[in-house]
Amino acid sequence: RGGVADGLGGVPGRQEIDAKAREIIEELGPRPRKAALREAIMALTSLRPWHPTELAKALHFSPDKLTERHLKAMVEEGLLERTHPDNPAHPAQAYRTTRRG
Repeated sequence: RGGVADGLGGVPGRQEIDAKAREIIEELGPRPRKAALREAIMALTSLRPWHPTELAKALHFSPDKLTERHLKAMVEEGLLERTHPDNPAHPAQAYRTTRRG
């Protein structure tokens, strides 16, 4: 398994994540609890908008499961917002924290 620094190698334009994001991910560990995972998602999406695929790859999670179990719920709770709110299936959809989050 590759290191965190190369975790986004397959995402165009995201060859390496920044040091702060890397630190957040490393602190998470291999099998995080729901609260810890969501806290990491909040910390990462406060740095910049993240596409679900790149978040999932960085967090070693399935993109579909991450979206269904966490991102969608966090949007409904008002913690995250979509960059394309009128089209949840937009191919360039990304998530960022809200002011509330």
